[in-house]
Amino acid sequence: MSTHTISSQILTLEDVEKILSKDAKIVLSEESKSKIVRCREYLDKKIAQSSYPLYGINTGFGSLYNKNIPKEDLEKLQDNLVKSHACGTGPEIPKEIVALMLFLKVQSLAYGYSGVQLQTVERLVDMFNQRVLPRIFEMGSLGASGDLAPLAHLSLPLIGQGEVHYLDKIHSGAAALTELGWAHMSAKMSLAQVSDVIFLFLLPIMLKKLGYKKTIGIGIIAWAARYFLLAGSAGTNVWSIQTLLIFAVASKVTPQMS
Repeated sequence: MSTHTISSQILTLEDVEKILSKDAKIVLSEESKSKIVRCREYLDKKIAQSSYPLYGINTGFGSLYNKNIPKEDLEKLQDNLVKSHACGTGPEIPKEIVALMLFLKVQSLAYGYSGVQLQTVERLVDMFNQRVLPRIFEMGSLGASGDLAPLAHLSLPLIGQGEVHYLDKIHSGAAALTELGWAHMSAKMSLAQVSDVIFLFLLPIMLKKLGYKKTIGIGIIAWAARYFLLAGSAGTNVWSIQTLLIFAVASKVTPQMS
């Protein structure tokens, strides 16, 4: 069994590929724990002492940024954010991608800039290590702020919602918590949990794993366009189109085609 320590060290694609191993485990470094706690303590102090609006913490989201939320409703605000954004549909994202999404979400939060609780990150670590993999779907983008719908589905089991794959069976989020003996977590900083581009970052790794080869030039864009024309999903899967085009150019990869 291999164990990867989550720290501020920059990841390589090779590091991430190793995580695909079925027996790979992850653990938070003491440095990461300290950064997470310090940031959360700062945020809690700010909320307690300040009456100023803090976007997405004591205000609404998007066009509702100017709507102040009373302190007694702040947790409900975060809870509703995850539930409202979990609107994915279509085929499920493969489980190995979901596992990598968990890993990269932990890595992202471990830098200590998001304001999440340490318990939240530790639960994501547990989910990865136990291979409790949320059901996430390909379609359902809510805008240009990142992988909002996929990450909302990733976060649902934390609050006992959604569904997960565990031990080759599908369980409700609540049933999984009960079976594993995990406490139901409150939603404290859901904005940080859903605001990211984790799935987008995974495309180069998955393309390589699927046997794609390096190439240069316009053939990259042509392949991406061809893929979506054949799939017929250009109007409903915008976030995936953006993902493929961006990483087709950035990674200079294209599938081997006869």
